Amino acid sequence: MISGDFQVWMVVPCYNEGKRLNVRAFAEYISLHDNVGFCFVNDGSTDRTNEVIRNIKEDFPGQVTLLDLTKNQGKAEAVRSGVSHVSKLSCSHYIGFWDADLATPLQEIDDFLKILSSNNELIVASGARISRIGAQVERTTLRSLEGKLFAALSSGILGLKFNDTQCGAKIFDRKIAISIFKEPFISRWCFDVELFARIRNLIGNEGIKKVAYEVPLQKWKEIPGSKVDLKGRVGMILDLGKILLHYGRTVL
Repeated sequence: MISGDFQVWMVVPCYNEGKRLNVRAFAEYISLHDNVGFCFVNDGSTDRTNEVIRNIKEDFPGQVTLLDLTKNQGKAEAVRSGVSHVSKLSCSHYIGFWDADLATPLQEIDDFLKILSSNNELIVASGARISRIGAQVERTTLRSLEGKLFAALSSGILGLKFNDTQCGAKIFDRKIAISIFKEPFISRWCFDVELFARIRNLIGNEGIKKVAYEVPLQKWKEIPGSKVDLKGRVGMILDLGKILLHYGRTVL
């Protein structure tokens, strides 16, 4: 049974992560952070993902919940379902989502929370995989170039300058999270971009510049087994077009 309120609820979408889910890393982090609750969403997995998550839940019943989707919905809907689920469980200042492969280490959550807590105006902290001195960002040259190109396209569509829209590490103010995750997404592959489009359309182009913060990650490591193949890359480009048509664009 969930023990109480948390500073943040983290939604972790999982699809066939039975072999990749780093149970030890999650257990170590959860045991040292009683201010963080975790909602693992089993997105219709066909392997032993459900079993692995249940074991984590049994070890930390006060901080971990499992949402089991019987049919695969895709990451966007899995995260949306998780946000809806935790918003009804207990109160929290923030709600976020984190990729299950831990390409972004869980320890980065602490920096996100410090940044959000230090400025009451901020409503979203989003990870940015920026190669720089002092940071350990391990990414292949091809993926790095793809990321920069996609960020440029996303920035043009949103009318906002982003270094990285697609990093699977984001934390939102609870109220804005409930609002922007309320309706199903029109995009399957680019729901991260769609999230920012929703925020922008809620508070305006100038407003989002004041309340959104890209957090340069200290560590990020590309994990083998990415589910984004050629079909996914084509889908991402098509989804950007859908977002542009549906949400419109503001001038840079």
